[in-house]
Amino acid sequence: MATEIKRVLYIFITLCVILTFALAVSRFTGSSDNDSTVSESLSDDRSQNASQVIAEQSEETTDQSLVSGEESNEYSGGESSTSSEESQPEESSEEDESSEEQSTAEGFPVNYIENNVTASYIAVYNVTEGRYIYGKNQNEKCYPASLTKLVTALLAVKYLDENEIITVGEEIKRIGRGSSVAYLGVGYKMKLEVLLDAMMLPSGNDAAYTAAVAVGRKVLNNPNASVDDALDSFYAIANEYVKSIGCTGTNIACPDGYHDDNHYTTAWDYVLISKEALKSPLISKVVKKKTASDTLADGAGVTYTNNNRLITDTEYRSYWGIITGLKTGTTDEAGYCIAVSAKYNGVEMIIIVMKSSTASSRYDDAVKLISAAYGWFE
Repeated sequence: MATEIKRVLYIFITLCVILTFALAVSRFTGSSDNDSTVSESLSDDRSQNASQVIAEQSEETTDQSLVSGEESNEYSGGESSTSSEESQPEESSEEDESSEEQSTAEGFPVNYIENNVTASYIAVYNVTEGRYIYGKNQNEKCYPASLTKLVTALLAVKYLDENEIITVGEEIKRIGRGSSVAYLGVGYKMKLEVLLDAMMLPSGNDAAYTAAVAVGRKVLNNPNASVDDALDSFYAIANEYVKSIGCTGTNIACPDGYHDDNHYTTAWDYVLISKEALKSPLISKVVKKKTASDTLADGAGVTYTNNNRLITDTEYRSYWGIITGLKTGTTDEAGYCIAVSAKYNGVEMIIIVMKSSTASSRYDDAVKLISAAYGWFE
């Protein structure tokens, strides 16, 4: 009996141990699954929270970028853009550089100039420092009149040899009615400097056509090319040339500046053209002359007087040691224009004045701008 009781107790205890072990295993397994679920839930919550934070930060950064872009465009006067290209560093840098290039110099008397200068289009540039000083409608379309002859002169010195003999031909009959002339005749022969004197001092349209045809024939490598073909050649290389020096608003349709609706420019482009002209020793020499007493190839003598009053008129005597050129121009559509180069204490300036109200006001406008550029106002 005692043995049976012991056996029953043994079995009972064994079953209890097994049951207890089974329950322990079950609890351990269930607890592990629950913890895993909680962990995954927390991980999901954290991931969602992190994604939300990143998204919020991204939106905030985008908003700041848009604000920055709007402020930059407002400052530079440009239109805002949502293009993805705008955010690229290279283009942003170029926009900033362009804005800096045409920002009015500190201390420049803008109010005085706006109230006392009549010109509709103005550009002032410090050549020595490579620095923009001031502009008014400097990138707007206007007409250059005889300032065009600076382009013709640049191409003449580029393609024609100083010592070659240039013959005046039938092209001089292409000039417009009422043109300023150097009184060249068909068959006249002269060297390049004499031709430039005839073109730049009395502003001879006949000389401009002679130079253009000579250049066009040289480019065609055909001295017998027709006047039309030579002029077409000249216009093609003239337009290529102005683009190559950075002009973006200029189209050349004549060599002398006689009005043509398709012949236009900007004041800023004429800063670039004048800069190139000043690099030429021959052009720089010609545009500062008061008069020129020249000899044609046949020995005949000719005399030309500069029609730029800043160079010749005693009213502007105080500027004679400062002003070094460049060119005047006038048509009904262009108004009264002048491109001026000046040098004072080693600092060279270019002043472009387009569409002043009268012949005399263009000179007054120019000297006011020179004085402002050099800081001579109290």
